[in-house]
Amino acid sequence: MSLDEGNPRGRARKPPIAPASVYAPLGRRRWWWYAYRCRICGAHQFGRARSLDLVTGVRRASCGHQVSVMAARVYTSPEAA
Repeated sequence: MSLDEGNPRGRARKPPIAPASVYAPLGRRRWWWYAYRCRICGAHQFGRARSLDLVTGVRRASCGHQVSVMAARVYTSPEAA
């Protein structure tokens, strides 16, 4: 089975975009938390990153599909707003 079997031009497909809700560090928590839904199978995924910049990017979800995570909503603490 070839990798480009379903793609007539033979190009690598971009992974689907998965919009994520991102939660800022609060209290003793120092990492950014994010939640998103896999666009292929619909499974909800959770993750964490040391900075807001590291939330976005292409990654393999725990369901096994490759997705491009995009920060759609960023929730910060009330005193930061």
